[in-house]
Amino acid sequence: MRVLLAIPDTDLRLAIELALSQEPSVTLAGAASEPAGFQALLHTTQPDLIVLDWSLCGRECTALMAALPHRPRVLALVRRTDEQMQALAAGADAAVSLGAPPEHLLTCFRELRQRP
Repeated sequence: MRVLLAIPDTDLRLAIELALSQEPSVTLAGAASEPAGFQALLHTTQPDLIVLDWSLCGRECTALMAALPHRPRVLALVRRTDEQMQALAAGADAAVSLGAPPEHLLTCFRELRQRP
């Protein structure tokens, strides 16, 4: 599974990269810290799953993904409950609070990975 990270916070991005590197059959397709970089990587890497900090470009990013021939799954990282509802309504497949334990993020990641 090819995973693209779109997370502006360097420490958070590195922590998630480390956690996902322990998952079997996961390849980091790329990492972006700003919207323009994310858009470029989205088109060149063809990821299967995107871990997206909703504050980066949220709704705009999900609209971009909907236009792709192969729509990747989206795991949105959110700060507030209202963002969680916005992310799911905009097309994210799952949304996880940044305040949740790391195990919760990995559980959501694994569930999305299992979906056909």
